[in-house]
Amino acid sequence: MKKIFLALIATAVLSLAEATALSSTEQEDPGISKLRSKCDNNNTLACVNLAMAYYSGDGVKQDYEKSKELNSKACNLGDGWGCTTLGASYEYGKGAEQDYKKATELYSKACDLKNSIACGNLGVLYYSGKGVKQDYKKATELLSKACDLQEGRGCYNLGLLYASGEGAKQDYKKASELYLKACDLKHGESCHNLGILYEKGEGVKQSYQKADQFYSKACDLEVAEGCYNLGASYYLGNHTKQDYKKANELFSRTCDLGYSIGCYALGFWYASGEGIEQDFEKAINLYSRACDLGHSTGCYSLGVLYSSSESAKQDYKKASELYSKACDLGNGLGCSDLGVLYEQGKVIEQNHNKANELYSKACDLDVGEGCNSLGVLYESGKGVKQDFEKAKDLYSKACNLGDGLGCVNLGALYEQGEGVKQDYQIANKLFSKACDLEIAEGCYNLGFLYHSGYGVNQDYKKASELYSKACDLEYGIGCHNLGFLYYSGAGTKQDYEKASELFSKACDLEAGEGCDGLGHLYESGKGVKQDYRIANKLFSKACDLEIAEGCNNLGYLYESGKGVKKDKSMAKKYYGKACNLGIKRSCYTYKKLNEQGF
Repeated sequence: MKKIFLALIATAVLSLAEATALSSTEQEDPGISKLRSKCDNNNTLACVNLAMAYYSGDGVKQDYEKSKELNSKACNLGDGWGCTTLGASYEYGKGAEQDYKKATELYSKACDLKNSIACGNLGVLYYSGKGVKQDYKKATELLSKACDLQEGRGCYNLGLLYASGEGAKQDYKKASELYLKACDLKHGESCHNLGILYEKGEGVKQSYQKADQFYSKACDLEVAEGCYNLGASYYLGNHTKQDYKKANELFSRTCDLGYSIGCYALGFWYASGEGIEQDFEKAINLYSRACDLGHSTGCYSLGVLYSSSESAKQDYKKASELYSKACDLGNGLGCSDLGVLYEQGKVIEQNHNKANELYSKACDLDVGEGCNSLGVLYESGKGVKQDFEKAKDLYSKACNLGDGLGCVNLGALYEQGEGVKQDYQIANKLFSKACDLEIAEGCYNLGFLYHSGYGVNQDYKKASELYSKACDLEYGIGCHNLGFLYYSGAGTKQDYEKASELFSKACDLEAGEGCDGLGHLYESGKGVKQDYRIANKLFSKACDLEIAEGCNNLGYLYESGKGVKKDKSMAKKYYGKACNLGIKRSCYTYKKLNEQGF
């Protein structure tokens, strides 16, 4: 429900049918001359119409001062329209210096002359306290008078007062009656608001059918929100039979009416391809229109498309510009994603300080990803002084905002005792929350606690369930650890074949431990046919992924000549890498081969 109190700029909606543009000879248009003659004879309607011509520059050279003089003459002659339009000039500072006090005097005179718009505008000024002392009671009286004079916006604004409870006791029933009257007077926003009341069942008996009827009427009156809500009804199929074609037409019309949310919604629809043929070209066009209309999520979503290879228009520079615009418009996700680009330095020059600023802004906008990313910078000391306490606070905020990675990182601090007192039970709860949020690392870390018995009773069955979930979420190390349980028969029946499948998936997911584990199976012939050449390739990949055991095992194959030509120099190389990665026995073998002259 709208709560913003809207005023209508008073303009005399009178036709200048006789007036056209000036001729090429610069002689005054006959229609303008006729109006001028009538005005000179104190015809107030002619004066007001001539004032409008000067105000708009229609048929004459635009002249706000002349427009003001003509409206003043009409007003002095007792014409309500003249007083109203002159009052509007003072209220909005168009053609006259802004003066709310003067505007209230003119609206008051026009209202006494039963000009409905003047009564409504004066009511708004009393509501807002501009030019007069704020007086809700007086505002209500004036809006009521405007409504009685069949001014739809007066009924609408009075309805807003009753619906919001601002300046009047909240009364949805009264609001619905006023909206209905205004709607019958072809005030579109009132039809829309009445539709909302029927949808929610506030002040009227809930009726989705009537809600859609009023949304439809609002849409016919060019109210974009009405078209949008009706489109949403057809899209979701909640109130009426689902009809994507009709929804598409309505969202499209909403967008054409300049409603940014409509452009965004239609763009999102084309991008997702749900119930419609996926079309990134159309999505880009619609997101762009939404963005141009100031819709921050439209800018952000357009940036996401440009950063994605799916759209066939991948352009990280363009994406960064759009993230920046979204961020400037208050979209925290835009700030966060732009921060990632600055932190990574792949598209724009790496700048941890800039990343820090952007993550901080995103976090202030309650975007959990921003808080988590900022926490990572404080934990690592990149772009800021290392501060585990600050990292803890940021991870905590991220977690509370529903960011699973924030929960994981906070849990890791408690697990390791960095910046906080070590507490496995708190870590357990945080990893559990992250896992419930479908964060694979949370499931894996929780599984590891049950596997190792840290802070909980050791439970291989529970560990296997959690590793399994992590693996299903495409977390390679989770697949590896589950495979290890099958390999060792811990908490489950020993099954080398199952272990090989899980190690293989882990390796495909670039988890080097999986490559090493699978290589060991091929080396030993457990669960698979023994094949030293395949083992060699797997140990090599594990070593490239910085897995010390993979390097050590590869060194052994070269030393023994299994699956490869015996080469002790190559063996020494891989033992050396394994040594550097922390395996002491590899250091011993490296030293021995070195002493032998290899």
